[in-house]
Amino acid sequence: MLILVVVRKAWALGRKCFIVVRDWLEDSLIGNSKKKTKRAEKPYTLNRVLKRVHRGLEDKKRYQESFEEGVRAGKELVDNRTGTTLVLSFSED
Repeated sequence: MLILVVVRKAWALGRKCFIVVRDWLEDSLIGNSKKKTKRAEKPYTLNRVLKRVHRGLEDKKRYQESFEEGVRAGKELVDNRTGTTLVLSFSED
């Protein structure tokens, strides 16, 4: 609970400080070169991480809708009892 309070206070400061995820510290201390180098904060900020998570959720939702549409089209295609004409359309995303 204490961490949440600290993060909210830091968030209220706006651009005066960066709220970074723990990966920033790990990459700065260990990293690929086994040498301690300070990494840029921007890719590790909380705002960027939240945007990536939100974008991932949107992609998942879009993929799920496309998948369900394909399932419905497949069911209509194999259902011989319906006397309707099936029109399939494919779009490249």
